[in-house]
Amino acid sequence: MTLDLDDCVLAGSAMTTPFLLDGLARALDLPNAIEPGWDVLRQSLRGGGAQRVHQHVTAKLATIFGYGRPSRQDPVTTREGPEDGGWLMQASNGVRLRAWSIATETDLDATERSPRAHRSSPTRIAQRVLLSLGERAGLVTNGDVLRLLLCDPLRADSHLSVPIDGWRQKPLPPDSFRVLLALAGAQGLPRLSGVLEAARLHQAKVTTELRRQAKDAISGFINALPDRTGLDASALWHEGLVLVYRLLFILKLECPTESGAGFSFASVGLWRDALSPAKALAPLVRRHLDHGHDTGRMLETGLRSLFEIFRDGLSCSELEIVPLGGALFGTDTTPLLDRLEWGERATAILLDHLIWIVSVRGERTRVHYGSLDVEDLGSVYEGLLEQEPGIATEPLIRVRHGKLEAVLPAGAKSAAINTGEFFLRAGMGRKATGSFYTPHEFVRFLVRETLEPKIAALSPPDDPHPARLLTLKIVDPATGSGHFLVEACRYLGEALLTACRICDERGLHDRIAALPDPDKTIASYLPSRGFSEARSRAICRRLVAVHCLYGCDRNKLAIELAKLSLWLESYAEGLPLTFLDHRLVHGDALTGPFFDSLSTLPVTGGPLDPLLAGGVAERLSASLNLARSLVTAL
Repeated sequence: MTLDLDDCVLAGSAMTTPFLLDGLARALDLPNAIEPGWDVLRQSLRGGGAQRVHQHVTAKLATIFGYGRPSRQDPVTTREGPEDGGWLMQASNGVRLRAWSIATETDLDATERSPRAHRSSPTRIAQRVLLSLGERAGLVTNGDVLRLLLCDPLRADSHLSVPIDGWRQKPLPPDSFRVLLALAGAQGLPRLSGVLEAARLHQAKVTTELRRQAKDAISGFINALPDRTGLDASALWHEGLVLVYRLLFILKLECPTESGAGFSFASVGLWRDALSPAKALAPLVRRHLDHGHDTGRMLETGLRSLFEIFRDGLSCSELEIVPLGGALFGTDTTPLLDRLEWGERATAILLDHLIWIVSVRGERTRVHYGSLDVEDLGSVYEGLLEQEPGIATEPLIRVRHGKLEAVLPAGAKSAAINTGEFFLRAGMGRKATGSFYTPHEFVRFLVRETLEPKIAALSPPDDPHPARLLTLKIVDPATGSGHFLVEACRYLGEALLTACRICDERGLHDRIAALPDPDKTIASYLPSRGFSEARSRAICRRLVAVHCLYGCDRNKLAIELAKLSLWLESYAEGLPLTFLDHRLVHGDALTGPFFDSLSTLPVTGGPLDPLLAGGVAERLSASLNLARSLVTAL
């Protein structure tokens, strides 16, 4: 059953819009459309001061949600000090839910006007209290908006918001009310963890499906090229990967994970109407593939122009995009495909597989890139590493047994792959190169346990020193697509923002000025100047990325994707993708070079001049003998 939830707004990754629309109804039993007490609730909804909101909204919700009379709670000590403990609602079955009633004129995402509350918004305060108490859900309302907070210590904070002022005109309970009742009511709250697990599995299926779609996008694109005679399969595969990741990057840019943290060009009319692959090009894709419309060269020219804009930049009165460069958008990164004609069908197939997925019921649905973390894009790439390319020299069939796959001559059987077709088969590429996917929960745990004591020592809450946090050096010698570095950027960036806010509140502006921030941008977005939490968090993450993070990997494209991930995570709009070239490098930090190559010139590989070497060979030999003796002792 598809729900009408157009009035709901999601933030964070606990649930996604596709799950909310299609998967939620299957994950729990929604209340009947005729709910006793609905008329009383909708007629009592009133705004005003905090106490009036509590009486007319929170207390009424407590009754209809199956709880007793809310009781006022004492302040709760969080990492920011004592904070509002809200109102506690308790049901006869022992289920408890905490709620906060806020004055109507207060924005749930902006700070209050009192000096103390400049540290954060009402939503952030409530989330910190819930995490400190080990509670996984809570309600915040200002009489106009009702927000269900979903807190998980292993994942980013999330919430579901509904403008309840629209409920007053509804004679029957809308789907948004039924969903909130099912998730936060006394009968539904105990099942919330199961619902969130179902949402996680739903998202994992989307990521798995996107991995398959990305593979099919490359194969379909290459096989639809008008002329691929005599082309090398490996070169086509590599450049096809680059095209796919260009598109994944752009589609992710259009749909930010956090509200208010998107990229400026995505909201401009010129981008939406003429350049956006998901909005401007997608209708042409469907006309061409579904109805056979002749689109001339609009799709190919449009996609090539889009890539050129990100390569060379664009500046006009309405739109500003800086050149990105790097191995994704730099010149000569796809020399083979640049000189080939793509054709409308090949371009349409490429876009089709990355904009839409086909559901289990056979329905075509858009991929919601806003709910995908950058780690999900990395996992798509790591899955593609398992594929090995080839061009069929004879008709072939695919033979599968579990996860194993082989490509064999078709013989008398009907061929799945015709002569001359490009194909991919599962191989050992990823595992053979030592690439393994690490679950996000483990990454988050490891980063937190490693960095928390370091942060406490360098900048304790009672004596914050933001600049000291940037002296930390975090190295991942096998970076892959940047999973560990992205989480470290988030965690340390949050600690840096907290330290800056505390300094700002206490008037320690000299400590904020000591940050290596030449434009002093962080100070402009702190509470004393006009607080913008999303913007200040982005600046803090960017400072962490350029001062604290280092990485190395033997896979050159993986390093480029790690740079892309950190660019996205730090909202580095205005900077090229090469802004971390000096810190994320291509190389083998685990095994290193062979010993014989250490005594040669680094570029040509020729022998060192004995006069200039100054006994380098002897010192290398002595170091090797010492290393061998230490290994023997171990």
